[in-house]
Parts: sequence; C-alpha cells; structure tokens
Amino acid sequence: MSKIAIVYHCILGRTEALAKSVKAGVQRVSGSEGKLIPVADITKYWNELSSSDAIIFGCPTYMGCASADFKRFMEVTAGFLMEQKWKNKLAAGFTNSASQSGDKLNTLFQLALFAAQHGMLWVNLGMLPGNNACTTSITDPNQYDSFIGAMAQSQNGQELNSASSLNDHEIAALLGQRVAEVARRFTPSISLTFPDSSNEGGYSREMQFKIEEIEKGLKKYSDEKASVENHLEIFDTLAFQVFSNQEWVRLHESHSDSIKVNWPDGHQSFGINTYNENLKALFVYAPDTKIISHPMKFGSGEFTCVMGIVTGTFSKPMPIAGGKFIQPTGKKYSIPMCTVGHWKNGVIAEEWLYWDNAAFMKQIGLTP
Repeated sequence: MSKIAIVYHCILGRTEALAKSVKAGVQRVSGSEGKLIPVADITKYWNELSSSDAIIFGCPTYMGCASADFKRFMEVTAGFLMEQKWKNKLAAGFTNSASQSGDKLNTLFQLALFAAQHGMLWVNLGMLPGNNACTTSITDPNQYDSFIGAMAQSQNGQELNSASSLNDHEIAALLGQRVAEVARRFTPSISLTFPDSSNEGGYSREMQFKIEEIEKGLKKYSDEKASVENHLEIFDTLAFQVFSNQEWVRLHESHSDSIKVNWPDGHQSFGINTYNENLKALFVYAPDTKIISHPMKFGSGEFTCVMGIVTGTFSKPMPIAGGKFIQPTGKKYSIPMCTVGHWKNGVIAEEWLYWDNAAFMKQIGLTP
C-alpha cells in the first residue's frame, strides 16, 4: 500500500476542492491511499507525514507566491531539515489563483525548491501543453501549459467550493494519479525469499516456479482487495458528501463521463450530465434528501455492492407529466436502496440502482 499525503492551505474552499480531486486521482491507482491534511491541523499529522511514501503540496497563489499560512508550514519544517526526515520521499505540487496566470509558476517553483531542500524527489505533471496552437483552446487538458505541477483558476465571485472548471479538477486528479503510479514503482513489494536451486540444498526449479505462482496469486489478491477498499471509500464520499450535500461538481470523482445508469423502473440513462440532472430532480420535492448510512458494502474485482438508507421529507410540489404538480404531504420517508457499480479506471462506468418505489410512494402518502 502506497501512502500519499496531500498537505494544503485553503481559505475560501477552492484549493481544498482541488485537494479532494487530487485525492480522488490517487485512489484511482490500486493499492494507493490518499490523506488530506490541512496545514491548520499540521501538528496532528507529523507522524503521518513521516510514514508517507509521497507528499503532494498545494496552496493558493497570493501576490505571486505561496500563501502566508503555507509558507509558515514550510518554515516550521526547518526544525528537522538537517535530519532529512523526508529524504527520497516523492513530492509534487498544485496551486490555484484568481487570474489565468497569476504568476502561479513561481509558486510551483517555490514548492519544488522546498521539496529539494528536504531531499525529496519531485514528480512533474507529465502532460503536454493543451493550449499552445491555433487548433487548441482554453478548454483543452493542461490549458495553462504547465509541466512542473498542476495549475487551476478560480475567478473572483465564483462558487467558493469549486475551481473554474471540471477540467481543472481532472488535471488535479491526474496529478494525484501520476504520483500514485510513480509511488508504486518506488514502494517495495512483499515477496518470499528462498535459496536458489543449487547443489547446496536449495529448492528445485519446479518448486521455485510454484512459489513464484503463489506470490503472483497473493499479489493479485492484495491488489484486488486494496482496489475494492478504495472504490468503497470513494463511494462513501459520493453518498455522504457529494449526494447528500448536492455537491454535483464533484460527481466526476466517482463516475465516468459516459456513465450508464440502470434505474429501478427499468429505464436507462447515459452520460454524467444526464445522471446529474436526474439526481437533482430527487431534491426538487424533498430538499432534505440524504443518505444516512451504509449498513452493508462489499466488492470483488471491478464490482462493488453497497446498501444504503436514504431519507427525506415530501415538502415541495412534485413535478409530473403535462406541467402538473402533486402537492406535498409533509410526510417523511426512509427506505433501503442498493447500488451495484462496475468500476473502470478508478470510476464507475455502469451503475445499477434498486429501491422499492411502492414503499416510497406509500411512505410519502401517495398510495394507501
């Protein structure tokens, strides 16, 4: 298991939103675990940083450099600089500013130099420029043409919990994914050590072959277990934060752009935008809808199955066909539901949703 810490400073919520996307990217890689650590709470996490395989640094760019609170964190680490506690750990960085440029490159240089002082190994973005020709545009991946790290823009007056676009969030996720992939190469794998086959009592080649096959099987099981655990953690975030708090801009953290959804009434929907609108519709007549628990969850290979309890109150008019509405009854509901997900590349590619519509209608007072 590769442990990757994401240390960030944020005031308005925008850089934190990017940090969450970085974590989502880390967890696309089997056997990788991401941990969000705000610098405001850094004193609680020094041991966790010491045990991490990689640390990704993130902060807003203010006045052409790292924010003051993040700089304060950097200066605190001078206390153990000479011990080189972070030597040979992987490092990477991301930053965010209101302007399209905002001198963000200087902040990334500052983060890279900070990592170098601790003897860390810097991981760059690993992407080609996305907006450097007459055939490209600001909406292309890596639109700010950065090599050293991830850049994002949050314009003044924009929603506090979002960066400027889903594109920025995906670049942040790709940075997290790249660090996790490099960390896997650097993290020693568990293996069994046996004497080589020789005349001095070593195992035969046939036995060694069997041992290697067992090792492969153990590694496959370990990787699959870690992958399922990551998927279930991502799904918890989807249910308890993204869905329950209606943070729809984050839906891409768990679902592919071309998501296929199989609904309880038998119809299917295609694409993340359609899914987004369908989920929003559930809150029109029950604004307090939320998932309160996952009593059961498990998975195998590329599939997960999660049972949840969803609650709400029929407190607003319910739109129906012909532009008509069913008036609210004020009744509460609490029903079990089940979600089966087929995961590809760290996100759900197809989803099956199950709940009892008859029980739902009865609880909100529309049927006897």
